[in-house]
Amino acid sequence: PKMRQKLSPRARALALFSIRPRSCCEIKTKLLQLGEVNVEAILNEFTKAGLLDDTRFTRWFVASRMSSRP
Repeated sequence: PKMRQKLSPRARALALFSIRPRSCCEIKTKLLQLGEVNVEAILNEFTKAGLLDDTRFTRWFVASRMSSRP
């Protein structure tokens, strides 16, 4: 059987973006739960890469709620 590699907190947080947009607060909370110590550096990295954008998250959130609860 294949041994499953343990992903770093950064990699696990990064994988969350493949599911749906995320807020800064969500990612920060997840990183802290996973024991990450360089939270601010990772948040800055994700923001600079265009992955973390609270405005885009808010627009997605509102649109998803409007379409599922007319």
